[in-house]
Amino acid sequence: MFHLRIFDGQHQQVRVEEVRTRSVKLGRSTTCDIVLPSPYVSREHALIRVEDGRFVLEAVGMNPSFVAGQEVTASQSLPVRPHDEIRIAEYTIFIEAPETKSAEDFDVSRELAKLELELHAQLLERVDLTGTDHADNQRMQNVLEELVRARVPDASSGAPAEVVSHALRETMYCEIVQEAMRRTAGNDAAQRIGGWTAMLDDMMGNVVREFCAKIGISGERGKLRSDLRLIDAKFPTLFVAFESQASDQVRTLFVQRFLQREILNLVCGFGPLQDLLELPSVSEIMVIHKDLIYVERDGELERLHRTFITDEILLSVIQRIVEPLGRRIDRSTPLVDARLPDGSRVNAVIPPLAVKGPCLTIRMFSKEPLTMDDLISFGSLTAQAAGFLQACVRGHRNVVVSGGTGSGKTTLLNILSGYIGEGERILTIEDSAELQLRQPHVVTLETRPANVEGKGAYTIRDLVKNALRMRPDRIVVGECRGGEALDMLQAMNTGHDGSLTTLHANNPKDALLRLETMVLQAVDLPVRAIRDQITAAVHIIIQASRLPSGKRMVTHISEVVGIDPESGSVLTNDIFEEREQQLHFSGYLPSFMQQLVNESYLDPHALFEADAADEAEVRTEA
Repeated sequence: MFHLRIFDGQHQQVRVEEVRTRSVKLGRSTTCDIVLPSPYVSREHALIRVEDGRFVLEAVGMNPSFVAGQEVTASQSLPVRPHDEIRIAEYTIFIEAPETKSAEDFDVSRELAKLELELHAQLLERVDLTGTDHADNQRMQNVLEELVRARVPDASSGAPAEVVSHALRETMYCEIVQEAMRRTAGNDAAQRIGGWTAMLDDMMGNVVREFCAKIGISGERGKLRSDLRLIDAKFPTLFVAFESQASDQVRTLFVQRFLQREILNLVCGFGPLQDLLELPSVSEIMVIHKDLIYVERDGELERLHRTFITDEILLSVIQRIVEPLGRRIDRSTPLVDARLPDGSRVNAVIPPLAVKGPCLTIRMFSKEPLTMDDLISFGSLTAQAAGFLQACVRGHRNVVVSGGTGSGKTTLLNILSGYIGEGERILTIEDSAELQLRQPHVVTLETRPANVEGKGAYTIRDLVKNALRMRPDRIVVGECRGGEALDMLQAMNTGHDGSLTTLHANNPKDALLRLETMVLQAVDLPVRAIRDQITAAVHIIIQASRLPSGKRMVTHISEVVGIDPESGSVLTNDIFEEREQQLHFSGYLPSFMQQLVNESYLDPHALFEADAADEAEVRTEA
């Protein structure tokens, strides 16, 4: 038996269907087991089957279905995991399989949550947490350890055996995953991480090392993905043997340390995300819902075996992030952008917008900001392209960095901003302050949302207008998304050359079209007048892209050269372009080239040297 939870196009739950057979047919026809009345649904659209204890969706109609964003067309099948989103036309469907999670397991999770909340409440009664540095409060940790020992004195009587087993299983799984992460990240990172290992004594540490050895974890850099697959394959069998042989002392230690860590992170940190925030190899953390957490590493997604026990705990972590910034998130304002103290970007969405519960996305920033040399070593661009961009910034060219989400726009903007001279006054304007400029004369402005009365909001556009009254030499806007594009163009056109910004677009031509659209959001002007503004203001467009392999690189560096007299569209010429995942000089010299040379910002021979060397190498091989 399983259930299908069905939502309509407005994210309103339509109904919950109980299925007691091994397959169910969905479609528009009344002969189907589940009827989805919509002209965009085929008469017989899809089958959901149970095969070997797993769910499979098979498309039988002409119209496609989608499983976790992946298209399934006629006669194709795709496995479906619980919590995967199934899209059929405007309907969203989730599978709920009670048999895959027993009532006993549910009671264990509930019992463990109750135990944590009870200990949390007792801790608040014993220790005043206001005005203290929680992370260094040894008294708080001592009191918590005392409370846990009193509540879980031994494995046989202090807590239900199911709770002990659950805590032990989760602790072991998380510790082995993190051990692989620490080894992959390197010893320096391992010393900085205050996760499980900081609370493991020799006895528990020996258990972890024994598991790692039996599983066959390599510990080599770049081997984390294969290590995680080994854990998935071998852990269950090894754990059964371990659980039957483990002493009460070891079992008790694990459950006590598990509860201590969970409550410490609940009080002071970010729950199961706490140690992930310290890992230098993690670039993004994505909490789909309380039971499903992914990270991005080296451009690829990995699912982690850790969870938030309740939606309320996940919501409390979100509140802890946004409240110090003066932001709010509740049912009336269910979406918020914020940042962590280190500048990492945070987006949170809660019900009713997030159908499956609170959703959290954290874009991590490197503890040490990346440099242009780093990008060159990653293969994101070449040394000659880097030298050209450096000359453009120092030579006061107006630069727009274009790209998709996660393509590295902000990282590149931060690096380019570093080339601005220390004698210039720089104003940065962002939704969430992320740029990490090292110059001394930097004024950082950040937007503010409306208060509970709907007043007091300050937008990017408000801040750009105000920046013009602050005597800036350079204006750096983190991202143009709307009418502020007009003010940015006017600033570039009125004595603030050398300004920089980013926007979302797929290529340089699309970036120009998007600029036009954003200006039209602010004012009703003839398109020709807007294009004149763009050609006068923008000198260079840098296109950043994320390739299918996960690699991020610059694919185009283009000059805005004017307006086509026939079509009236804005023209660009590529100075550098990507070929076979390598950036090459096109041979085109920008119109402002002589100025950069005269001002000693650029050696023109440097543009040709690398490609000439490549051609010579090709001729030699031939």
